[in-house]
Amino acid sequence: MRQELAIPSTYPKESGKATVGAYVRAASGTIKDTVFRFLGLNVGTPLQRKLSKLALILFAIAVLFAIIVLAANKFSNNSEVIIYAVATALSMIPASLVVVLTITMSMGTKRMVKRNVIVRNMNASENLGAVTNICTDKTGTITQGKIVAKRAYIPAYGAFTVDDIRNSNHPSDGSTTFSSLSPVEADTRVHDDNGAEPTKVSDVTTHTHVPAFESFLRVASLCNLAAVFASRFQFSREAQLVPTAAQTTAASSSETVTASTDLEKQWVQFAEFPFDSDVKRMSVVFRRLSGESDVVFMKGAVERILNACTTSRTKEGDVMITEQHKTDVLGNMEVLSGEGLGVLALALRDWTEAVEEWRGYPRENVEQDMTFLGLIGLYDQPRPESYEKALKTAVLHRPSQSRPEGASK
Repeated sequence: MRQELAIPSTYPKESGKATVGAYVRAASGTIKDTVFRFLGLNVGTPLQRKLSKLALILFAIAVLFAIIVLAANKFSNNSEVIIYAVATALSMIPASLVVVLTITMSMGTKRMVKRNVIVRNMNASENLGAVTNICTDKTGTITQGKIVAKRAYIPAYGAFTVDDIRNSNHPSDGSTTFSSLSPVEADTRVHDDNGAEPTKVSDVTTHTHVPAFESFLRVASLCNLAAVFASRFQFSREAQLVPTAAQTTAASSSETVTASTDLEKQWVQFAEFPFDSDVKRMSVVFRRLSGESDVVFMKGAVERILNACTTSRTKEGDVMITEQHKTDVLGNMEVLSGEGLGVLALALRDWTEAVEEWRGYPRENVEQDMTFLGLIGLYDQPRPESYEKALKTAVLHRPSQSRPEGASK
């Protein structure tokens, strides 16, 4: 025997018409919202809502005590009994509460002024008192906002490291080293006391003959909104979102700047799919003026780039990307992140489809079937005044059981 399911009357009917239960729920919700709004329980700042709740509780207690006083006198209508009951109820009202709150908030505002914080709206101070955790972007807050490319890992070639950077705007500042090991392999050998010394690079242009490294630099340079301008005495950077990696990833000579400038003159841009907080990546479509096919260059968050890649460029050539490849890439990303670097991934693909109008063209049609090229680690130097505070915070919040053996207390 087939059993029919019983549908509660509060759910809409199959015809789409609302039932009586739905009207009852809507009416009760409206009445509840109106009453709560009248009592101030769902409007205003958190402090105002708490004060409204406190006033309601005190009112209920006052009424309860007034009833107790009247009940103790057998609900006599004697004027003295009534006055005593009313006085008992009024005594529950904290008359100085408003004064205490005003003085407290004024003192809090005065302390914020001493710390160079100006409060334009008193509600801001009320909301600040209800904050339990503050999440802030470290870029420009505890750091200088001068981002430089410090590490670059190309699976098909090796890893570059730039140290001793004193001028973040100068593309040839710092010393560059090269290692054929991946960050994970180099980190493992260091911990095993079997680390191979990286090779010092005096001229990075000696490595640009490698196709994998050349493609990596091309993506980093062209999929970019930054530009480096050289004057007679100093370099200046027009944008600091991501520095031109062809100059800052492994730049060690002024010839690299000239080479990258000539590179940009050989390409013409057709489309740009800007960085989006949802997709967390950026793509551009370029065409080489020599007549070759169009190319899509892409950079962004490592996980999002891997999701758009079907192949990976390795020392054995372009191979289908597997879960093991993704695991290796994420492992190298963790090593770079552990050094305090922001890690981006780079990828490219050939584009053969003819598009008459790029404006409005779906980016998901472009950002697929990419070839993974490598990782780039960006470093933003902390502000000098943030060192002491960060160290103090780390000491205060560091669990005692995580202290390494032999470390001084």
